[in-house]
Amino acid sequence: MHPYLQAQSACIQPLYESRTDFDIFKDLTRRLQDESKKLVASGEWNGKWNDTEKKQVIDFTTLYDKFSAGGKLETDVQAAKFILEKSPMMYPNPDEYRQNKKAFAPEMQKLIEGKLFTGDVSGYMDGLIELIKEAPIPFPAAQYKRPLVPFAENVEQKLPWPGGGKLASEKVEVAPGVKMPKLYAKKFLGMIAPKTLTGRQQFYIDHSYFLASHNELPIYQEPEYDLLPDGKTPAPLKFNSPHGRWGTHSTFRDVDVLLRLQRGEVIIMMGTEDAGTRGIVDGDVVSVFNQYGRMVCKVKVSPGIRDGEVRVENGGEMFNCREGWFNLITPIRPKPTQSVKYPEEAGAPYHHLRYGWNLWGVTGSECDTSVEVKKL
Repeated sequence: MHPYLQAQSACIQPLYESRTDFDIFKDLTRRLQDESKKLVASGEWNGKWNDTEKKQVIDFTTLYDKFSAGGKLETDVQAAKFILEKSPMMYPNPDEYRQNKKAFAPEMQKLIEGKLFTGDVSGYMDGLIELIKEAPIPFPAAQYKRPLVPFAENVEQKLPWPGGGKLASEKVEVAPGVKMPKLYAKKFLGMIAPKTLTGRQQFYIDHSYFLASHNELPIYQEPEYDLLPDGKTPAPLKFNSPHGRWGTHSTFRDVDVLLRLQRGEVIIMMGTEDAGTRGIVDGDVVSVFNQYGRMVCKVKVSPGIRDGEVRVENGGEMFNCREGWFNLITPIRPKPTQSVKYPEEAGAPYHHLRYGWNLWGVTGSECDTSVEVKKL
């Protein structure tokens, strides 16, 4: 968990017909609510939608009222203040604050003592919002616990690794009407007694799917090779796509300053021996291809890349490629253990191994793609 409060302030005011996300969603909920009421009045619909997946009924005739807290949240700043007021991490424990007062910045001390501890919660929240407009601030309830050392909570508080197991789903009331996951209450507020599943990373997995595929423990398996366009010849170079230094995935990849710190476009890196046998030198334009497609880009020859491997940093945009794109040569090859439904036992606890979007699911190819590279 990143224990800082940070505001995403607008760089410029929305131009022309553009609006903030909050304003757009607020307007959508208002229109949906108005139209739903008309349909209910005409007898065409009852105004409710049963979400069978999440097992809840959504009443569209009160959609805007709930989204805006009865019309009280008309701006994104009001919405931010509402969220902060309901967040336990904004309220430091008075006794612990007094014992660790020096850990707080003077501005925070002034807000806590002059506003929060005098009962002016609204003024306290207004002050926090003004502070985060200038720079991120640590969560007030966790500020004195810094510096935060990785895995300290796993060792000192016996919290399960990595997501808290059962503690991440069970909630505890930390203030009247305010609940938060036990994991965070334990990690930052020290409110619940130690509780753990094993407190350790789990390597042995005894699911039948893992046992059948001999994956109950991490093992090395020979990688598969994709074919060249002839459909017969294995492509000889394993394709790797690690994180790069010039952006976060695709974000910032077209920023002028960062483009000036590198070669300014998508490149492929390959080892000196592989490049030499193909008559390729640093800066050449090459075709990277297999049975799925191809991309055209410049090559960077580097002794840091081992022979038999080529590397393209992930996140480059299509317009940064000379032709094609690296996704055109990258298939999705899921493992059987990533495509099954978990848990397999009925009534398994929440902390049991289970499929989760973007957490435990079908993944793209890291090294299970192979290509050939040819100088143009």
